[in-house]
Amino acid sequence: MDDTLSLTISPYERQNLVGHGEIERQLCRQIINGDMHHGWIFAGPRGVGKATLAARLARVLLSGAQPTDNANINNGSLDVDPGTATFRQVASFGHPDLHIVQRAFDEKKSRFKADISVDQIRGLTQFLTHTASGTGARVAIVDAADEMNTNAANALLKVLEEPPENTLLLLLAHAPGRLLATLRSRCRSLQLKPVDRDEISTFVQRESGCTLDEASQAAKAARGAPGYALELVLGDGLGALEDARRFIELAKDGPDVGIISARYGARVDENRWRIFCSTVLSNLAIRAKEYALADDRIAPLQYLAGWEQLSQLVRRGEALNLDRPAMIEAMGYDLSRALNSQ
Repeated sequence: MDDTLSLTISPYERQNLVGHGEIERQLCRQIINGDMHHGWIFAGPRGVGKATLAARLARVLLSGAQPTDNANINNGSLDVDPGTATFRQVASFGHPDLHIVQRAFDEKKSRFKADISVDQIRGLTQFLTHTASGTGARVAIVDAADEMNTNAANALLKVLEEPPENTLLLLLAHAPGRLLATLRSRCRSLQLKPVDRDEISTFVQRESGCTLDEASQAAKAARGAPGYALELVLGDGLGALEDARRFIELAKDGPDVGIISARYGARVDENRWRIFCSTVLSNLAIRAKEYALADDRIAPLQYLAGWEQLSQLVRRGEALNLDRPAMIEAMGYDLSRALNSQ
């Protein structure tokens, strides 16, 4: 699952897709022509709509009726009536011919595990050995495929090399370049492009009831990902954006970032912490690019060095479940040293 959406309605429960109309029409044409490939990669940033699109496609294929008899399909839409049993079963992960693989939740640490394990992919393989109970179609979704560890990826490759008949494998990828080249070569790819900012702003206002200013701020920060924009106006995500901006400014002046670290104690909202870390990293990358385009010879290297050091620190800290205020202090020290190097 795109866990960026954990405060909102799940993508698998959502009826409407924001943007990506042409991609839906392309998939509908594949269905009508009987040319649906067995493996697909839906690529794009977190919150852009990959899981929502996957759920819409799964509902159509598992609905029981011939897809070509569906008026919506013939009109280029993957809409399925939310009152149907198929819609409810997909939303609850309860359809017998649907298998969704996601990172498992670690109850002890109260967070999602770092990757998708080989045992989870073996569970998918076992699912594919069963006879389909409904239309004969089976759908498996790996959400997200670039979060698989190496053993899991190799296990999935074996499935794609010899795909069972009448089975659709949907691999959702935030960063498709991280997937094995052999996995990519056995799938068709669809890149979900950023959604128009005004369309996102309207969507966020409608879904959350936030102000126009908040919706506009979230839409701008989300850079084309409506799900991420929606999250930003919930759970104090906008506050995390401001924390990230202020953190970088403080680190430029010195390693003292205590005013920020004090806000991230044991009771901090999980989404706020994740948004803070991802925004710090993305802002460093953006600033490096801006300085490079301005022909600055030093600053791009400083910001890239800061991005690399903090990326490694965040990964290690999450893997070891380190104290978050201490992590922010360490991040401030590393970033200050990188930004003030010559």
